[in-house]
Amino acid sequence: MKIALDIESTLADIPAAFRDEYENRHGEKPDISTTWGFENVSYGADEFHKITQQIWEENSLKILPTEDPISIPTRKIYETANGVDLVTGRQGVEEKMRKWADFQDVWYDDLYSVSSQEEKADLGYDVIIDDSPRHIDTLHDDQYLFLYNQPYNRNYNLPKNASRVDNLHQCELSLLEVRTKDDRFKSAQHR
Repeated sequence: MKIALDIESTLADIPAAFRDEYENRHGEKPDISTTWGFENVSYGADEFHKITQQIWEENSLKILPTEDPISIPTRKIYETANGVDLVTGRQGVEEKMRKWADFQDVWYDDLYSVSSQEEKADLGYDVIIDDSPRHIDTLHDDQYLFLYNQPYNRNYNLPKNASRVDNLHQCELSLLEVRTKDDRFKSAQHR
């Protein structure tokens, strides 16, 4: 079982880092986006991406994990699979992300960044663990999506091969369930 594990908002608490930096710059707390497209907040996608890019470039080791400690659930996911890659849509800060993942003791095989034109569902992974609802529509029938709950993805309906998770421990349990139900993975070697 090959797993694509997202970094931002799934492992790294980028929304919290953004809120802190936005407040430092503007003197007020930003609204929390409850939609994927930034429609209901006072800042736009460009400002969000610019600020978070700078955070990765300048202060990546100060970004907190979504769960503390993040190493325990990532180790369990890693041991359940026969391949775990960190796959991100952010480009230009891959080395900073590697350092962050290593600093947090995240268990993974490799890190890949994909362009906005690439779909994680087309990269050959069996399971995608991510906060982005865009994967709902691109998921193949033989793949699984564990959508990491965030305020902006809660209003999406999920297909039968997708489920919501509130934390990585739930991911681990869901992976074990997939391993017992899907014939492709029953006898597959894992770590």
